[in-house]
Amino acid sequence: MKTYFQSWLAIAILASAILPVTIMTSQPARAAGPWYVAPGGSDGNSCLSAGSPCATINGAIGKAASGDTIYVATGTYTNSTGSEVVLIDKDTTLSGGWDPAFATQGGMSTIDGQSGRRGITVNSGLTAIIERFVIQNGSAVDGGGIYNNVGTVTLTNSTVSGNTSPFGGGGGIYNNVGTLILDNSTVSTNTASSGQPAVGGGGGIYNSNGTVTLNNSTVSGNTSPYSGGGIFNEGILTLNNSTIRGNTADGGGGIRNFGGTVTLQNSILAGNTAPISPDCSGTLSSAGYNLIGNTTGCTFNSTTGDLLNTNPQLFPLIGWPGFHPLLPSSPAINAGNPSGCTDNLGNPLNTDQRGVARVGRCDIGAYEYDPNNDPLRYVFLPLISR
Repeated sequence: MKTYFQSWLAIAILASAILPVTIMTSQPARAAGPWYVAPGGSDGNSCLSAGSPCATINGAIGKAASGDTIYVATGTYTNSTGSEVVLIDKDTTLSGGWDPAFATQGGMSTIDGQSGRRGITVNSGLTAIIERFVIQNGSAVDGGGIYNNVGTVTLTNSTVSGNTSPFGGGGGIYNNVGTLILDNSTVSTNTASSGQPAVGGGGGIYNSNGTVTLNNSTVSGNTSPYSGGGIFNEGILTLNNSTIRGNTADGGGGIRNFGGTVTLQNSILAGNTAPISPDCSGTLSSAGYNLIGNTTGCTFNSTTGDLLNTNPQLFPLIGWPGFHPLLPSSPAINAGNPSGCTDNLGNPLNTDQRGVARVGRCDIGAYEYDPNNDPLRYVFLPLISR
């Protein structure tokens, strides 16, 4: 009896040790990525190599794990279903601009809403890094190009252009209680179309109780029928070596601060349009060395190095992502912080929006004038010679 009982006890112990291992190893393994997307691919592919890419960015996101990187080849990506072209529902890095072989990252990948849906939605609490993309022709109640819902979004070397919010705010980007960082990027020709005063602001960017930081970035040519043609701010807005120009609204053509905090450093806010407050509305503060075109209609708390009610002498928007070159006679040249241009955390901004090195004393704004690296020479020199 004792031997029989001990035998069954040994079998039971052995089974209990083996069973959990059997259950664990029976679960399907998830590949770690990175993932690949290209025109002509298929979401039925493995998407784990350049030779077997997905066709859609959403297809790759669906296969990815949180924190994975998705490489996206140059081309235009659309969607015929859903509220957006790209839905980011997990922590993701979208790396665009790759050639078909995914060997060189020299171009831009395009997310096109085709005037029927938003470009990108970032779900609550997530972190998204988006680099080398054009987000265009999106349309949504809020945030035609990008809607960041309580997430952390970093947009690098990218353009948000030609998007609209026909019934709300943030034609280009709506930052809803989230964190938004723009590095070397451009928000241009977006529109917030709503005529409702409470919701129709921020042709370029609407910051709703979040934190927005612009480094070496440009906001240009955006429109709102209410206020904040370039940026409507209800949270914390910080501009470092950035340029806000050519935006239009009923009030605060460039920036409308509505109860939030706005701080400018080494930045240009000029050449915007509104009946009473062309460049700014509300209260704005300076961290030094800014150029403001027109302070009428706003309170600008100036400090060392600020140039007020001054024409920056900017050329119209060119390039991609777009930038405003400084003309050779611009007062912004060599007028930045003599200790060096930095972001709000003190990190040096050694290059301008284009990636061109800042020379000597840095310039105010997103563009660094260098007579040996001036795109306007190549535009006008043939005409002058001819």
